[in-house]
Amino acid sequence: MLLSALFLGFFRALGIFITLIRCPRMLVLQLLGHAWVLDIIMSSLMFAMHWGTAIGGFSAVIAALFCSLGITLCKGSLGYIQSGTYYKGWFGDTRPADKRNKHPISKPL
Repeated sequence: MLLSALFLGFFRALGIFITLIRCPRMLVLQLLGHAWVLDIIMSSLMFAMHWGTAIGGFSAVIAALFCSLGITLCKGSLGYIQSGTYYKGWFGDTRPADKRNKHPISKPL
């Protein structure tokens, strides 16, 4: 039961991040600027989808934890936009070339 919950939780979180990768880059950077809201929405979505069974609830907890870890890693590596200011991540400026002059760059936290 534990192994199947870990497996299901990991692949549910992976599905959410594949969906985020397909979104426009500026939208993703702005969503990462509000990471706590994104984390609450993803966790609530996981619990709403898998409510009612023990394995579903446990895999929802695992998926929510993987989502929180992934959001933190994405925010640190890609950067984020908060209040109109772009904070670059470990990989440098990840904005599209036509948007680089629109938001000022701030030093990473």
